[in-house]
Amino acid sequence: MEAARDTLLRVADEAYADAENSGSSLTVRSKVRIQLAASFPAEVCAEASRLINDAVGTSSIRTEQPFERHFRDLHVLLQHSDKSGQRYASAGRLMLGLENDWVWLGF
Repeated sequence: MEAARDTLLRVADEAYADAENSGSSLTVRSKVRIQLAASFPAEVCAEASRLINDAVGTSSIRTEQPFERHFRDLHVLLQHSDKSGQRYASAGRLMLGLENDWVWLGF
């Protein structure tokens, strides 16, 4: 999880510096890097919760246990429009010079 956080912070810093140096909005390259860097921590956290879920066994299905809620919340996050698997495809489209299909990469 530390690598995911560090990646996100580094990419955000680089994008900010690029925009500040150019005096304009973010470049397509910066937008793609931010999108990928934002999706990665969500996946890492969901995977960590899955490993904990596997380790705690049936305790993970009891609503009175915090594991159940954390597992559910983190996996719901992966379904959010800006962190879903489709965003990898959107970033890839732009990297390949294809038409943008995701509104937040078009601003």
